[in-house]
Amino acid sequence: MQPVIGFAGMTHLGLVSGICAAEKGFTVIGFDPDSARTSALSRGELPVSEPQLPELLQKNRERLRFTRTPPRYPAVTWSMLPRMCRPTI
Repeated sequence: MQPVIGFAGMTHLGLVSGICAAEKGFTVIGFDPDSARTSALSRGELPVSEPQLPELLQKNRERLRFTRTPPRYPAVTWSMLPRMCRPTI
């Protein structure tokens, strides 16, 4: 059984990393406190542009779940391998 990977922060780094992990066969939970962002991602709308990213998102939607989490990201405990990705600027 593949572990579940949780990525906190669905901006460029977290989103691309999460979709790539799903492409490798992992179940991925993407957390972001911005409910508009997670709703858009759940509909397949990407806030960033990268080659082949839209195709990879569509191909792996069954392994990807996007959710808004309460402060301090307690839902990260649902995953076996949590990863925090945040803007550096």
